[in-house]
Amino acid sequence: MKENGEQFKEIICKANRISPEAKMKFIGRAWESSKEESEFVNQTYSSLKKIEIIFNKEDSEKDELIIHVS
Repeated sequence: MKENGEQFKEIICKANRISPEAKMKFIGRAWESSKEESEFVNQTYSSLKKIEIIFNKEDSEKDELIIHVS
C-alpha cells in the first residue's frame, strides 16, 4: 500500500488507539551483497506492507506495534 504522509499518520493513530502504551517497531528488509558486515546502507522505504499488534499476556510487558515497510 502506498500512502501519503497524512494517510500514514491516520493509520498510525488508529493503531495507537488500540494499544496506546505499546512499544513501536519499524521493520524493513534490505540486503547488499557487496557490502562488508560492518558497513550499513541507508534504505528508503515508501510502502506500508502490514501492521501487526502483538498483545502480551503479562501485565509487566508492553504490547508491540510492528510496522512492516517495503
